[in-house]
Amino acid sequence: MINILLGLIKPQEGKILIDNKDIHEDIKSWQKNISYVAQKTFIFDDTIKNNIIFGKKYDQIKFDNVIKMSCLENLIKNLEGREDTKLGDKGAKLSGGEIQRIGIARALYNNTEFLIFDEATSSLDKNTEFEVINNIHKLDYKIFILVTHSLRSLDRFNNIYKLENGKLHSIKN
Repeated sequence: MINILLGLIKPQEGKILIDNKDIHEDIKSWQKNISYVAQKTFIFDDTIKNNIIFGKKYDQIKFDNVIKMSCLENLIKNLEGREDTKLGDKGAKLSGGEIQRIGIARALYNNTEFLIFDEATSSLDKNTEFEVINNIHKLDYKIFILVTHSLRSLDRFNNIYKLENGKLHSIKN
């Protein structure tokens, strides 16, 4: 389902409409409006800063904001090189939760209209997960989709759906 929403595959039936427009009519524009965070975040052997801005123009205020929102402040504050600390191959110097929070910060730095998390908080402890999700809810995203097994994370969502046996069921609308 996420691959269909991302426009990576076309639905076998029907269309994905946003504002009554089929996303496949201009798939590149649609995909530029999406930030996607997978369960396993790609980290390259470079600094925390470069892993977050990921080739975009550096903006200190924006960077500091996404660090705070993704709960990375304490990690960065305790590193000798701060945000210029190299992470090692595949984030070898980080825990799984820290890697996921780097991915979340990267998605937030992109500042897109649509945010999709696919088990992107699964390695976070429950308190950090709750704090990150609450921080994101304060932002003005048109759509924020969270795929999770953690029901506690869903408290603040307007609509909740369960995918079961290939069918989508509304739990909260």
